[in-house]
Amino acid sequence: MGLPEGRAGDDAQWFLFWAGGSVLCFFALAGIFTLTLANWPAVGYAAALPLAMDATSSSRSRAVRLSPLALAAAVTLAFYAQCAFRILPFPPGADYTREIQDWTEFAKKVREVRAAMPHPERTFVYSRHFQVAARLAFYAGDGLDVTRLGGRHDQYDYWRTLEGLRGRDAVFVGEDRDDIGGHPFYYEPFRSCVEVDEWSEVQGGEKVRTFYLYRCLDLEP
Repeated sequence: MGLPEGRAGDDAQWFLFWAGGSVLCFFALAGIFTLTLANWPAVGYAAALPLAMDATSSSRSRAVRLSPLALAAAVTLAFYAQCAFRILPFPPGADYTREIQDWTEFAKKVREVRAAMPHPERTFVYSRHFQVAARLAFYAGDGLDVTRLGGRHDQYDYWRTLEGLRGRDAVFVGEDRDDIGGHPFYYEPFRSCVEVDEWSEVQGGEKVRTFYLYRCLDLEP
């Protein structure tokens, strides 16, 4: 469906075909040369989905009509199997099922470091990566002020202001010493910043990555 009906004069099918197909093709080609994320061509999926539903539901073949259900079941089972058994040999950085693993122990350690700060009540927690900040905020529960500083622009730039953090202490969560010269990058200057602890994320007996916790005092104006 789509192109044949468009050629036959069905403007709706023609519109959906080009609206979905052009976006999906663009990101498929771009992915050959640079990083693309699955959610970026979302508008293409939205346009292509009605065409796919029309094509399968109007088919005379029962196998074709049932194919979406079979595909959905296969993908769902593969996802859970990957979470539990790592059946596909993705490298840790490319296996996004690892991002749903439990961080309760990590959040507990971050809370312990914060509790040992000179003024825990005015100490915030931050990472350069919004994914790390968001997961820590989820697992650490209420009362822990978590944000993202540095890195690319995102929603955290609207949720907090740098002026509101001036003069406060922080627990900096650095990941794998991968930022600058093998040493985690402090987005803003503190009076002092000292490594005090670390935590390794282990899944299935394999160390995925290591986080380094820093005690940072007095975010300078």
